[in-house]
Amino acid sequence: MKLPFTISELLQSAMAAGPASGLTRSQLGHLLDWTEGRAIGLWQQQANQLRQLAFVASSDMPFSVQTAFCAATALVPISATNLGIVAAHIATKPVLALAQDLTGPLDGSANWLVRFQSASSISIPVTLPGQTGEEPVQFVLALASGPTPFSVDTGIGREFINWVRAN
Repeated sequence: MKLPFTISELLQSAMAAGPASGLTRSQLGHLLDWTEGRAIGLWQQQANQLRQLAFVASSDMPFSVQTAFCAATALVPISATNLGIVAAHIATKPVLALAQDLTGPLDGSANWLVRFQSASSISIPVTLPGQTGEEPVQFVLALASGPTPFSVDTGIGREFINWVRAN
């Protein structure tokens, strides 16, 4: 499936329209449909934290889970290395978290994946070049799978990573 926008267009619309904009949520909804995922979110680095710009969940995810996640991840300190979004930001490469790893280094993500009824998530750091003389802007895009775990090497997980890197 060809998406009607690039990752750069998604990030620019998120920056221009502000957090939780309708355009950004619509674009994330397209990505969620394309990947058949359970949830997708976008965060932007601000100083020593990641600020959630948008979050979209599948229509059957309980509203209480969605609101709890949004509240818990609205501002995430870079010290929260048990979350895939922080691990990906620090490592500057995609990070795979698995729901079954409840006692592993990404136990924060694993606990949310269980609540999402997801098997895994992929968090991908993305850099948007800054304007002339400005620093690049750092983002993290995270996607939670359905009951079948993603792989960073094959299938929709690899396609998602390739889409982010190609745009």
